[in-house]
Amino acid sequence: MMNLFAELQSALSEGKALYHKKDYDVAIQNIENILGSSTNKRLLSEAHLLLAKCYKGLGDLKTCIASCNSAIEQNSKWKEPFLYRSACFQALHTTLLETPGDCVENIQRDREEADIIVDTDKEPTDITRH
Repeated sequence: MMNLFAELQSALSEGKALYHKKDYDVAIQNIENILGSSTNKRLLSEAHLLLAKCYKGLGDLKTCIASCNSAIEQNSKWKEPFLYRSACFQALHTTLLETPGDCVENIQRDREEADIIVDTDKEPTDITRH
């Protein structure tokens, strides 16, 4: 019988295969099953990053960024979630850019729907402590 880590690693590999087939919804379900079954931070970080990639594939940038944040919480020394989150913020910024002809009401609505607020009064997190 396979041990729990091997089973979870296998489930993560299956999620990756589904992601590569662009079967994002099934991959998300598969990966979410891993999240409640493991305490291995590296495995959890990989799972959260894979979730982020699936959500980006579905066009859900907000949830993608949240998943990147979860990956970073699990393993703050792994640079890939930081890079992926940065790319998602850039994509989100691009989608929210003001274009000629946008009216003030539409711009305000889009900003409110984005619902991502950066608190400029809060001190940045010192990632070197983790």
